[in-house]
Amino acid sequence: MESKYFIEVHKLLVEKIEEDKTTNFILWHVESEDRKLDTYFLFGISPNCSFSNFSIQATKKWSREKKIEFFKNLYLNESN
Repeated sequence: MESKYFIEVHKLLVEKIEEDKTTNFILWHVESEDRKLDTYFLFGISPNCSFSNFSIQATKKWSREKKIEFFKNLYLNESN
């Protein structure tokens, strides 16, 4: 599992933010203790079986909530 690898080998903090089994996506966050790495990910599979993989690197311009909202809107609009 990727999160186990990140946690054990690189000592990163991994958080699952949201998982939606109806629309088939998982949204998660990885960061290092020093915050040099701060990345949000969304992985999903649409009804037509296309795979989506999005990420946003650290940015001060958007809040955590804005990043999550952006991902969900992007994924849900793409998979329809």
